[in-house]
Amino acid sequence: MADEANLARLAEKYDSNVIGLRDIWQTLIATGRRLGEVVNLRLDCTSLYNGLPMLWHDQTKVGNYDEAIRIPDTVHQLLAQRRSKTIRKIRSIIVLLIFIFEALIDLARLGRRMK
Repeated sequence: MADEANLARLAEKYDSNVIGLRDIWQTLIATGRRLGEVVNLRLDCTSLYNGLPMLWHDQTKVGNYDEAIRIPDTVHQLLAQRRSKTIRKIRSIIVLLIFIFEALIDLARLGRRMK
């Protein structure tokens, strides 16, 4: 289920936009968490506790919030890389939105001048 060749095929065939399906699958396998718990993880969901990597998550189905479980170092590193990718994407989107907003303001000003 978590063989490197299978993970590579999963990413190649179903995750061409690199949204993190492989990361989600590896986290599911390694932690035993529910899909909703994994896909709803916060950016700050990992930490080290006494040098051990931990995953903080919400178990909304049973009403447990901010629960921590021990995770393998590989998953800790994987989630750190996913966090960096997500932050870069968010920053890119923000820059694009600022550009669009400024362009709309310029168009509105130009429209006022043409009246």
